[in-house]
Amino acid sequence: MEIIFHIGTYKTGTTTLQHALAANQENLLTHGVLYPQSGRYFMGRAETRHKALSHAKINRPKFSTALANLHGEIQASPAERVILSSESWSSENRHDRLTAVVESLRNRGYQSRAVLYLRNLPRFARSHYREWVQNWGVGLPIKDYITSRASEWDYLALAKRMNALFNGRVDFVDFEEVNDTVAHFSKLYDLPALPRIAQKNPSLNAIEAEVTRLANAKVVPETAARQVLENGVIEQLTLPKSAANYSENTAHPCLTRDTDYAVALASETGLEEAHTQRLLAPLPPPRADIDLASETIRHQILELAQ
Repeated sequence: MEIIFHIGTYKTGTTTLQHALAANQENLLTHGVLYPQSGRYFMGRAETRHKALSHAKINRPKFSTALANLHGEIQASPAERVILSSESWSSENRHDRLTAVVESLRNRGYQSRAVLYLRNLPRFARSHYREWVQNWGVGLPIKDYITSRASEWDYLALAKRMNALFNGRVDFVDFEEVNDTVAHFSKLYDLPALPRIAQKNPSLNAIEAEVTRLANAKVVPETAARQVLENGVIEQLTLPKSAANYSENTAHPCLTRDTDYAVALASETGLEEAHTQRLLAPLPPPRADIDLASETIRHQILELAQ
């Protein structure tokens, strides 16, 4: 029995892959692959990822119950391989949960390996920021957010953690070369072709994220921000440049990596140095910095709300 841990990272097609695996779990089982139900029920709702095994604290009943159920489900299954997925395992503050799951399965004689998709670091930070603004109530400007989550951007430390835990049995993938995570993952692990599904959890654009951030920060009413986002009113915002020109400026010390870092990352991941250089390359400055338009957006939201 082999356990394949899909670790993420965030914003690399993870949610779409999880939906595809969950939607096709019966077909996968006929091919000897189990995508367990255990660990996918958390805080009163069914999930497509193994959230209870990555979010619940390891000393709490939710975690121990999910882990015990996972053992029972694997033992009762005729499958030869098991896939577990949660991008949260890639975060340093969730590593204790991942370690507990891996070691518990290892103690029962199961072999484990992992896959980790890495995207260009500044793009990753930007998408991560927008998702946390959209789904987790973040009200910080992007520069403050990047500072507050500094450990999230250290690919080398992440790769070292994973190699240590999985004894080097980690497939590191340059996401910049992947057009379709579902198709890539299926081919990588010789799975039956999974039907294409619509993209899940798409990112906001820069203006949508800024409107949401202003509401999260309580500097515009939430009802006004929702009106702008949901009723097409966002098109009525009068900005110096067109919406497509706006983005966040990702120039930040926490995202700056030198050549030695790229060389070390190549050594740790097995990726060619040209790939790690590309993964760490800075983005050009945005044609229009959303931070500089923030005050204009705030005033116009308040005017539209009147």
